[in-house]
Amino acid sequence: MSEPAPQWYVSVEGQQHGPYSGEQLVEFTGTGNITRESMVWTEGMAEWLPAAQIEGLFPPEAPAPAAAPAMVRSTTAASNFMRPGQTAGYATGQLSGQATAQVQGGFRHPQIAAASFGLWAGTIVGSVLFVIIGFVLLPQAALKAETNPTMMMVVLGLFGVSALCSVIAMILQLMTLHRTWKCLSLAGATVTPGSAVGFLFIPFFNLYWLFRAFYGLSQEWNRITAAHEETRLAPRMPEGLFLAYCITSIVFAPVAIVLAFPVMSAMCKAINFIAFRPVQQPGTMRFR
Repeated sequence: MSEPAPQWYVSVEGQQHGPYSGEQLVEFTGTGNITRESMVWTEGMAEWLPAAQIEGLFPPEAPAPAAAPAMVRSTTAASNFMRPGQTAGYATGQLSGQATAQVQGGFRHPQIAAASFGLWAGTIVGSVLFVIIGFVLLPQAALKAETNPTMMMVVLGLFGVSALCSVIAMILQLMTLHRTWKCLSLAGATVTPGSAVGFLFIPFFNLYWLFRAFYGLSQEWNRITAAHEETRLAPRMPEGLFLAYCITSIVFAPVAIVLAFPVMSAMCKAINFIAFRPVQQPGTMRFR
């Protein structure tokens, strides 16, 4: 009697996702949601390990044969590919049969890459730090501008780096907004990912569209995920927070910058919930 296939867990941004089967982990490596540095764990392991150390999760990097036909190399590589499912110690077993797949019903979504809240937050913090340091050095640089122009150039450089960080943070926020709407694109969303971001660049109209893109996103996310059994455990988006963010973005930007942190965190959690939920559910896997 064969042992049950182990259940795997993945750590992303300090949050644990899972459990997943070995077949699902392999699918995540194909979409880029799991890299060789991602931390994974299953029962029987003493500690979390990088995915690169799990045998069979990534194709082996075997040297190319000296003189072998291209078709033979392709067939050999495919036959040697091992997928994690059962562990020897806590490594993987060799698949003896090809897993079957069944297309999910209910909530449908495209392949989504995982989001990083830390990357966005880092650019915001960096922007603030650089501008603070610049203002601290500005009085001294102004006094010594004639005798020591280098110091003024350093201050201007700090302001430039701060502005660059702000631009990068804005781009990352728009990418996250686009990706969150994309999570709902096949499940009945009323706004397309492209229009959600693109209409924000239309003067005057963007004052209205800001509410549609962010506050409307929180409403549709909560409505759509609550309507499907398989996504009822999805993290909810606080609609009041998204509404407050839209209002303060227009009337008092400093408060909006503070509110942007929980707003971005909520969107990243939503994206990662979908990113680590495979488009296809694997069938039964047999091991020998």
